[in-house]
Amino acid sequence: MIKHIFSVFIFTICFVCTFNTQAQLSKKHFIPPLTYAEIGNANPEDQYIYISTPSNVNIRYTIKQIGLPNSDITGVVSSSSPKEIYIGNGNSQLFVDSNLTSDVHDNKGYIIEADDVIYVSIRVLAGGGAQAGALVSKGNSAPGTTFRAGMFTNENPQSNYLNFISVMATENNTLLNFDDLPAGILIKNYSGTLPISNISLNEGESYILATNAAENSVNRDALIGTLITSDKPIVVSTGSANGSFHNGFGRDYGIDQIVGIDKIGDEYIFVKGNGNNDWENVLIVAHKDATTIRINGGGVSATINKGQYYLIEGEEYNFKWKYVCTDF
Repeated sequence: MIKHIFSVFIFTICFVCTFNTQAQLSKKHFIPPLTYAEIGNANPEDQYIYISTPSNVNIRYTIKQIGLPNSDITGVVSSSSPKEIYIGNGNSQLFVDSNLTSDVHDNKGYIIEADDVIYVSIRVLAGGGAQAGALVSKGNSAPGTTFRAGMFTNENPQSNYLNFISVMATENNTLLNFDDLPAGILIKNYSGTLPISNISLNEGESYILATNAAENSVNRDALIGTLITSDKPIVVSTGSANGSFHNGFGRDYGIDQIVGIDKIGDEYIFVKGNGNNDWENVLIVAHKDATTIRINGGGVSATINKGQYYLIEGEEYNFKWKYVCTDF
């Protein structure tokens, strides 16, 4: 089951990591809450925050648990002393029950600050240890105003496959919008019109959209390509808990924090891990119409429009390969 995690890491590299990894080194990190399918083995278990730094001297950090006064977690970290911080089990400060999504939350997630630059990542076990997930905070590169969502495609939907988008505001009086949502989508706990517009958030408040992949055929991949915009900088985490790129019965968490459209590019290099070709895939999401995709310097493999996606299967890898994604 752990092999499935490789596929979402590859999506993450594809869609968000076109900037220097030093950008993840920051003094301030926003961690929006996550959610999960409430049926079966997607239930979150042990959860951890990992903090590290290249600094040889001690750096003080403070983990603010949003909405919980007088509950800050503090400590010091250095290059020789990284920290693993246990933060809970089940519906902790990190998780929102999916039955409570499509609402503003002022008591979930974290804001982490330090005296100097640090790396921050989150790791989660789930489903009796059969599932696991991890995300990396993008630090100063995380805030933006325009994003496209990606997650597992769920070719063979199961009742405990759930896709989600989680947004946290970095400033007060932020207006949030979700667009390019397909007709027929069934969003958990939401009965309003589309697009979803003008959700008001203050700093540290969050809003989650979630879809159960098994509820109808549209929901299988309905949130992929969602356009997320705001009038002030926001931070977005997105993914699946559980989900799969494969058409079998395997599943896993596939989550990460993404960056905005202003930080993505058009040329990417990938190195294949140890996953099966059926699930070690690359998901490409277009932001503009007539986006062409080329693999390994070849001809055009696909042309997709804004909000659409293209999935590259594992057999397309050689030792390492690249594709070029060019907007016209």
